[in-house]
Amino acid sequence: MEEQVFGGRRWGDPEEAGRWAAALLGEHRASRERIARLGLRPLGPGLRALIWALRVYVLLMVVLTVVSVLRAP
Repeated sequence: MEEQVFGGRRWGDPEEAGRWAAALLGEHRASRERIARLGLRPLGPGLRALIWALRVYVLLMVVLTVVSVLRAP
């Protein structure tokens, strides 16, 4: 029988490897469900203002970069 490698372990029995993979996927699915139940929290006014300031900064830097490239000899 050919030996298989999953997760850094060598598995001689494909059924054992399948059980290990199913258990791992089950844990992953359960953790994703717990995360989905938490939901999103509303942003505070300070964080919202910071995000908008960063957006404006990025737009100004893009404009500045385009102007610099166009003026370059």
